[in-house]
Amino acid sequence: MSIEMAFSSVKLINKNNRKLILKSAEKNELQTTVEQIEYLNNLPSSLKKYFPNVIDYTISSEMVQYLMPYYDMTQLDVALSGKEVPYYLLEKVLSNLISIVFQEIYPLNKIIPPDNYMYEKHFNRVISRIDYLLFHRKDLVNIIKAPYLKINQKTYMNFYNCINKVMDKDHINSISPIELSLIHGDLEANHIMFKEKDKKLRIKLLDPRVSKNGGDFAYDLAKLFQSVHGQVHEIQRGNFCLEIKSNMHCPEVNFSIHNCRDIDELKKLLDVLRIDVNQYSFDKSWEQRTMFIESIHFLSSPPFFLSEKFPPFAAEALYIQGIILLNNYVNKYLD
Repeated sequence: MSIEMAFSSVKLINKNNRKLILKSAEKNELQTTVEQIEYLNNLPSSLKKYFPNVIDYTISSEMVQYLMPYYDMTQLDVALSGKEVPYYLLEKVLSNLISIVFQEIYPLNKIIPPDNYMYEKHFNRVISRIDYLLFHRKDLVNIIKAPYLKINQKTYMNFYNCINKVMDKDHINSISPIELSLIHGDLEANHIMFKEKDKKLRIKLLDPRVSKNGGDFAYDLAKLFQSVHGQVHEIQRGNFCLEIKSNMHCPEVNFSIHNCRDIDELKKLLDVLRIDVNQYSFDKSWEQRTMFIESIHFLSSPPFFLSEKFPPFAAEALYIQGIILLNNYVNKYLD
C-alpha cells in the first residue's frame, strides 16, 4: 500500500511579542497545505474577514509552513462538547455560518459537475481507505468483512453489503449535485472559531482545502453534520465506550458516545441547520446527499487514527459510527 496517512501540525509561537500560529506539513500533507495557502491568498477581498490572514509562508519539497495571527476565539467543537457556551449562541453561530457560506462563498466559481462525480468522489475514496485499514490492521478483517454487525442489539449490514447497495449508478446519479462551486472543503467544527462581543458575532474559518475543480456544498455540510449529529470530535477525544465480541458471521458491538452537552440540544441544532439550509438551497437532494456523505466521511477517517497518539479504539469507533449512519441512509432512502 502506498497511502500514508498523516496530519499537519499547528503550534503557538511568540514573535516580536506577538502571538502567532505556525502551521507545518510534511509528506502527503504538503500539497494540501500549499493549496490552503493559495486558497487564503487568492480569496476575494470581501471574504478575507472570515478566514485567517497568511502573514508569511515557506514552500519547499520537504516542508510547507505558514504563519497566521492567533485569534482569541472559541472553537465550535469545544463549545459543542461542553456546557460553558449557551445554546442560544451556538444556534446564532450556526445560522450566521450558513448565511455566510450560502450567500458569499458557494455562489462563486460555479461549474457543472463531471459525469460520475459522486461515484468517483466518494466510492473510490472510501474503498481505498477501507483497503488501507484492512492492510494495516489485520485484527479488524473480521469486523469489516463479516456480512453483518450487531450494534447495541440491532443488526446492521456491514460495509461491503451496504456500499454496493448505495453505489448503484442510477441511485447515486439521482442525488448528484446540480453544480460545483467554491466551498470550504473541511468545514468541521474544529475549523470554525467564533467570538461574540457587544452582541456582534465574529466567525473565522480555518484550514480550507478545496479542489481547484470546485466542490459540492453538501461535502461541507456533511462535515458540519458530522460534528453536530455524528459527534465525531467526542470519538476523536476518546469520549466513548466500545466493546466488540467477534464472531465470523455477525460480531457483536456495544457502543456509546459521551457528551457533556444535552443530546436534545444537539438534535435541535441539527434542525436549525436544516431550516437554515432550506432557506438558501434550491438543490432538492441536498439533505439526502449530505446524509450519505456524512457516513462516507466517518468510514474514510479510521486510517488517520491508527497512531498511538490517538485514544485507543478511536479508529474502530469511527468505523462503527459510519456503519450506523450508512445503514440509516439505506433504511431511509433505499428500503
